[in-house]
Amino acid sequence: MPFRAISRRSLELLNQNYRAPGVAPGPMPPAAGDAAAADDPTFAVNDEFIRILPFMRAEPDDQPMRRGFQVRSADPLTEPSFGPLPGGNPWVAGQATPFGQELSLSGAQFKKYELVVRVDDLMPGGAPDHDLLDAECRLAEIGIIRRLSADIFGPNAIDDNAELLSLDFYIAPGGPQDVAYSATAKLMGGLAEILARCAPGGDGLGEGATVLVMSARARWRLLAEMEGRAITPQFAYCPLTRKVQLHYHGTPVVIGRVPEPAGAAPTTAAFALTLSGESAIRMVFTGGDDWGLHRRALPAVVTTDSAGEADGVSRAVSVYGNYMLLVPDNNAVARLSGIPSADPIRVP
Repeated sequence: MPFRAISRRSLELLNQNYRAPGVAPGPMPPAAGDAAAADDPTFAVNDEFIRILPFMRAEPDDQPMRRGFQVRSADPLTEPSFGPLPGGNPWVAGQATPFGQELSLSGAQFKKYELVVRVDDLMPGGAPDHDLLDAECRLAEIGIIRRLSADIFGPNAIDDNAELLSLDFYIAPGGPQDVAYSATAKLMGGLAEILARCAPGGDGLGEGATVLVMSARARWRLLAEMEGRAITPQFAYCPLTRKVQLHYHGTPVVIGRVPEPAGAAPTTAAFALTLSGESAIRMVFTGGDDWGLHRRALPAVVTTDSAGEADGVSRAVSVYGNYMLLVPDNNAVARLSGIPSADPIRVP
């Protein structure tokens, strides 16, 4: 049956289960990164990360916001010379120590994610066929959030005019926050290092890593390593996910859409992130609902043929959101890259 001919009545005649409003979306594969496809899309992702990532509303006085800025200290915070020095710190009336810190601005663009749902004559808004339109718009909203979740970890060029700035933008290649997987340290040693590397300023006193984010198969490899060393994996209740979660060094391990690109020797990555305090990584959006999603009715959408002639027109609903990934401190993220994404039991 062609999509344009679907109506609520036809669904009821075909299957009584379609009487319930809404359509359940299917599973999602790992993110493909910069490859054409994921390494093994049969491993469906239970995306725990996007549910705990803080979403923060930015209201620019009813004006469209194109760019956001944040103020950072240009250098590590200088500590005054107080304390148990050899000569002591004699008190002198009215004496003070001058203090100043060089500041710098960092900016990023808001990116618009938009899908258009065509409104067929047999699925208009309003009773009795409103369920079909609402279901299609809901699937479009889910698709946008899924894409947003994958883009957070996806590799991108250092060009905020082209796409959403991912976490990769804030990690200098080969820098201290970029740790390479080692066959000697393996996954356990690499995760311990990125946990130590994730140390943003927070409230000025230091804020540690909140979560470890990795793909489902990387988590599988972590469990295999721990069990191979006769270490009992730690499972405990996690207030962020509100369920029992695997913990490593006391930090919850959650599954996200970390890229598992296809290739001869596919590899993936793991991230240590800070999601609390002043240096928390956040997703900033403008307007819309709690996820930053909007629905806007379009009066007319025209389709054209190969010659550029109009061959159809219909109404539509635009589903969109404006987003910017905010990383106040580059030390709020650390990455372990080059993790083998193959089956850790049969392919060590």
